[in-house]
Amino acid sequence: MAQAVLIGGAWDGHVEEVVLGDDGLPPEKLPRNRDSSVWTEDTGFLPMRIPAQGYRRREQDPRDGSRWFYEPDPDDHLSP
Repeated sequence: MAQAVLIGGAWDGHVEEVVLGDDGLPPEKLPRNRDSSVWTEDTGFLPMRIPAQGYRRREQDPRDGSRWFYEPDPDDHLSP
């Protein structure tokens, strides 16, 4: 396990636990979603998961080897 620290974008400052792969590295990309709901007359409130711009792995924290920094991915198709 390692910590992913998101820097910049809508998720700036968010920290989460990620699983290391067989190569000992965390995932190259972290997808992001925004949970919301919509109202319909048939079902009432209906939960939705809206895709948002993902983050890509940037570098390891030089002070703490178990923390990795991620930045907004400009190549993500949801980039602004």
